[in-house]
Amino acid sequence: MECVCWGALSLHLMSQQDLVECDHVRRRFKWCAFYAYYNPDHKWHYLSRQKPEEVMFLKIFDSDPLVRATNCSHTSFQHLNSPKDCPLARVSRSAH
Repeated sequence: MECVCWGALSLHLMSQQDLVECDHVRRRFKWCAFYAYYNPDHKWHYLSRQKPEEVMFLKIFDSDPLVRATNCSHTSFQHLNSPKDCPLARVSRSAH
């Protein structure tokens, strides 16, 4: 993954006011997701040049209101200095 970086927002600087809840409606099911508003106080951490043997785990959602981290805003992006012909291949796995 030379061209694609992975980023996660630091939960210590994020509040519920930074999130907007959006419904995703499909023919057979509906779910909701949270999207982060821009906030100049946010601090992003990123991982670049990830190797196939390196694994990144993140908690997408936790329904327990007593835990500090109930979700993790994350994204991927193409690095500005990556070559023009760089492949954007991505592999992700989800545990259910």
